[in-house]
Amino acid sequence: ISMVGFVLFGYTLMKRYKEFTIKDNNYVLSLLDKEFLKSIYETTLTNYNERPAEYENQPLSEDYAYYLLDRLEFTDEFWKSRDIVVSYREQEELSNFALGFLDEEKQRFIYVLDGDKDEYAYIPGQYISHSDGDLTTIKTIHHIMNSNRLMIPVYGHAHGWALTNFIPFTIPGCEIQGVAMVDVPINEVIHRMIFFALLAIPFFVIVATINATLNAEFLGNRLVKPLLKLSTTAKEYIARDKTADDLDTHIFKDEAIHTGDEIEILSNSLSDMEEDLNSTIKRVRVMAAEKERFNNDLKLATNIQSSQLPRKFPAFPDREDFDIYAYMNTALEVGGDFYDFFMPDENHIALVIADVSDKGIPAALFMMIAKALLKNELMKGESPAQALSSLNEQLMENNESHQFVTIWTALIDLRTGKGVACNGGHERPVLKRAGGEYELVVYNHCMAVACFKGIPYKDHEFELHPGDTIFVYTDGVVECENSEHGAFESERMLNALNREKDAAPEKLIANVMEDINAFKGDAAQFDDITMLSFVYKGQRS
Repeated sequence: ISMVGFVLFGYTLMKRYKEFTIKDNNYVLSLLDKEFLKSIYETTLTNYNERPAEYENQPLSEDYAYYLLDRLEFTDEFWKSRDIVVSYREQEELSNFALGFLDEEKQRFIYVLDGDKDEYAYIPGQYISHSDGDLTTIKTIHHIMNSNRLMIPVYGHAHGWALTNFIPFTIPGCEIQGVAMVDVPINEVIHRMIFFALLAIPFFVIVATINATLNAEFLGNRLVKPLLKLSTTAKEYIARDKTADDLDTHIFKDEAIHTGDEIEILSNSLSDMEEDLNSTIKRVRVMAAEKERFNNDLKLATNIQSSQLPRKFPAFPDREDFDIYAYMNTALEVGGDFYDFFMPDENHIALVIADVSDKGIPAALFMMIAKALLKNELMKGESPAQALSSLNEQLMENNESHQFVTIWTALIDLRTGKGVACNGGHERPVLKRAGGEYELVVYNHCMAVACFKGIPYKDHEFELHPGDTIFVYTDGVVECENSEHGAFESERMLNALNREKDAAPEKLIANVMEDINAFKGDAAQFDDITMLSFVYKGQRS
């Protein structure tokens, strides 16, 4: 009776979740604009069919992602539709929810709208396949779509056990067969089923004991002993160290029961379950090891990037005619911002601050190349405008990733305070005259570097007097957002600078950073924050 109840419980559970996913998927589709859905499906299919051959087996590579991004148009309707899918997944607490279609020939599921809110969500046109082990067979998917109760149990490291359902749907005016993929978390239900099973085993033992008085030998050999054996094996498995290296020992398989009835079926099911769990644990270990290697490589990249920036302060302890300090806080482990300062000769100092049009490892690599090339040009004695022109042409030679960088750079004669600056699409610099307040310096900027070949760059002349201070920064300062999506903006930055107008460069930057942290509160930092402050003190007699 308990076994029948257990089976009926599982059957009812699967059917209930199947009906739940179909009903709610239809609700989500009713919220989406049909014309947009038709358009995004046709666009995604075109991009998928026309993908270059080199991306055939690289569905998650950065190059394929850039290929798709260049061909997609992210309209307001796209973001509205994706927000509906994301909100539905979060509201229903689903492990996964995505709309897409099938490539039956190559056994793939191609994503169109992914409900993952993470920045690593699938881009329309990316896919998972059976050959990579990420997708069940197309034959099984068709069985699921045609059944009123069949779903596939899967295990994910991030969400635990889930039931996967594939739901077909049609799009008005479109020949593409849409498919929704839904993962429903069932950890709690699994625990209840295990608890149900553990309650049933003692019940069987009690029943077998009572019946043993009538037919001790028959019931003892056919029921009590096998169940006690299963119970003992189950306890041994529960007590087993799942973190041990030896996962090739199969306890249930070694203790297999051959009674030719339902108990043998139960024994075989437990053996299969153990094998699946062992395989899952092995896969999780491999993924954890790969993640650890990646994190170690990322730490090394962070150290390499940090070592390329001047970090020792005071930077020029023997110089009394100026003071300088710089600070960078990346949004990720490595970033695309950079600063630099150096003396081409004993009478001049070069200042640089820049922001690459990306974040993470690609931006960091582009940043290191741009920094090295720019320093080389300035060390040759070129003016800031000449240096940016040369840098632009060099970066455009092999800029297949279409990255660009905004740069403000200046060259100052420390004997006279006269300087020349060039602004390549960067934020406006801030200047404080001796005894005055910090104010934005407004003049025409040039275009960012590495956008087009042959961009003209112009120098801007200025003159510093003893006590004057220059403050430059990246857009991560003024565009820093709080939890309500309000920006820090230039006004708050100037207020922070003027709170202690005559503070040393290090203290000045600390004041700005203090106000930024107070403003954003618990909100995540989405962009790199970089600042540089230079005080001109003039020649000392």
